[in-house]
Amino acid sequence: MKDVPGELSRQLQRMADNMIELLSRRTGPYLHDTVGDVADEVRAARRTIGDASEHAGREIEKASGGRSPEHTEATPLEDNVHSPPRLIDRSVPGQRYYKQDSSNPRLHAEGKVLGSSLFVSLRTKLENGQRSTLLSGQEQFQAILKFFEGKFTSIAGNWQFGSNLAGLNELTAKGLSPEAAAARTWTGKQAARAGFERVEIVNVEGSPGKYTSAMVEFTR
Repeated sequence: MKDVPGELSRQLQRMADNMIELLSRRTGPYLHDTVGDVADEVRAARRTIGDASEHAGREIEKASGGRSPEHTEATPLEDNVHSPPRLIDRSVPGQRYYKQDSSNPRLHAEGKVLGSSLFVSLRTKLENGQRSTLLSGQEQFQAILKFFEGKFTSIAGNWQFGSNLAGLNELTAKGLSPEAAAARTWTGKQAARAGFERVEIVNVEGSPGKYTSAMVEFTR
């Protein structure tokens, strides 16, 4: 009985064979015809069991995508568990730039234009030290500028975590003004290279050296 859960099939066959042998021993030659009839019925029952088991085996095979259990290979999901990280591009032309590191969805590069301001959000390193091997901050910043070229007059950042906020706090704790500190952050330097050197602090929460968020805008 192929395609059948093996142990169950073997047990059923042994039970049927044992039944035939037991009946033959106990009835003897005088009930030969009766034994023969019973044996035929048992064999018929065994064939029915075999057919049912074979049908069950086919159903199991269909459920496993056409693969029998002994030939079942790793599913695509299992294969992807150890696949190398890749960049996922979810950008929408003219509306949103978004690239994501498949190794961790929190690692991303995003840009979008609201009004006349280009908002840039980059996260290439997490608090636990994990760094994206695919997202280069400088490359992504330049790619975002090119993606929205001609559609913005300022570059804005809403800093709630990461190196920009950390730099702002470090420098304001040393006595620099928020504007001067923002100009010396990573984004401030990138914006200046692109010609956006003027800094405006739109909003901050917290106190110098202890800001929890800051919205900064860079203009020409």
